[in-house]
Amino acid sequence: MRSGVFCCKFGKVGCYALGIIYSKEWHSSIRKLTLTDNLGYIIIKFMEELIQTIRRLADVYTANLNTQIGSRREEMKTDDTAHYLVYRVLGIGTKEGQRIDEYQNVGRFLYKYAGAFLEEATTLCLKHKFPTGQKVRIVNTQGQKPKTFEIDFLNQNDAIEVKWRDATTDGDHITKEHTKIQVIKSLGHKPIRIMFYYPQRAQAVKVQQTLKTLYSAVEGPITVEMKLGIL
Repeated sequence: MRSGVFCCKFGKVGCYALGIIYSKEWHSSIRKLTLTDNLGYIIIKFMEELIQTIRRLADVYTANLNTQIGSRREEMKTDDTAHYLVYRVLGIGTKEGQRIDEYQNVGRFLYKYAGAFLEEATTLCLKHKFPTGQKVRIVNTQGQKPKTFEIDFLNQNDAIEVKWRDATTDGDHITKEHTKIQVIKSLGHKPIRIMFYYPQRAQAVKVQQTLKTLYSAVEGPITVEMKLGIL
């Protein structure tokens, strides 16, 4: 399933709100409808409300991220730096070692909040388009571990998993995803996986290619790869 199919299936409203298929030409054409067609006004109003909701969500995530980063930087001022000796043995000076440690800590928070924000914003778009859809847990009927699986957004028979990216190289991850797909199919649902960014490393890419094969094997749409634009 390519991004174009996704946009048709879930509607341009939700995709626009995340900046996925935004174009000035399309937006202008919709605005012209307000002169002759009340539907145009409804669409614009709907989109603007959704976009403002996502902007507010971004503000919350930004504030929380900055708080976490600030707190960690303060904590690190009193960290034991004895391990810098090993850094120096390997040719990494004290200042560079400090920067590496700092950005390693900051990076963990950034990846966590970036992923959580994008996944929650995507769910908001889906919720606006499909108000009855919701996050659900299903029992693992194909094995013992894990006991349950989570479907990020279940809309009728569409079982949608939302990932901002998946860089795992763990072979057990493939087994778990295969089991989850089988459980979803056994319930009569269609497994759909939306992922915005592909991993960079070769081994992680190989895992994602295997997951694509698994989704295709059950005749479910494969991973959707998208680019997030500017809101």
